[in-house]
Amino acid sequence: MLRAGVADWPRDRMAVVGSSLGGFYATWVAEQTRCRAVLLNPAVDPARDLAQHLGEHTLWHRPEERFYFQAEYVDELRALQCGGPRQPENYLCIIARGDELLDWHEMTARYAGARIKLLPAGDHALSDFEDHLGEIVEFLGCKPGFIGPVSVSDKVRVIADRTVATMSDFVCGANKEGFHLRGVNFGRDLPEPSLVADVRNVVEGDPSPD
Repeated sequence: MLRAGVADWPRDRMAVVGSSLGGFYATWVAEQTRCRAVLLNPAVDPARDLAQHLGEHTLWHRPEERFYFQAEYVDELRALQCGGPRQPENYLCIIARGDELLDWHEMTARYAGARIKLLPAGDHALSDFEDHLGEIVEFLGCKPGFIGPVSVSDKVRVIADRTVATMSDFVCGANKEGFHLRGVNFGRDLPEPSLVADVRNVVEGDPSPD
């Protein structure tokens, strides 16, 4: 499922970010594609850690719903185990000594050689995530201001404000730092928006949508 999910991602400019078990999955993707990865308190050996939780459980956010964690799921996790990164320079790991679920010693050892930001305290949820956004953006090279809807995966849903949907020959980001595209038109340079909605804040002087 992971392989199929990233099959059409652009290898030359893709990146992944994952927290906890998501960090484990992000590691697998990064090892397969050689892309950059940001890991937030990544799970190192979830097959080992979750094997003791086989059986029926309730959903954390909907306790009235139940699910069954099966042994085959542990086998699937074990099959995705990568070991240490082959290109540690592709990884930024933000790890909290105060993680109440995972051992920070184990995390730092697994990603030896990577760029590791070891927090003196913190928690598993990384509640101060916003404090690290600048470093994450710098590491991934995805500074805001250059993102655009042209040549993106067909899995990306483009939602446009009503004023944008009617624009022609407009300027948008080229998905590359320092570059923009000019003379862009829906229907020619990119598909029509997936959804046209009233998402822009009204400012004085705007025409009535009616």
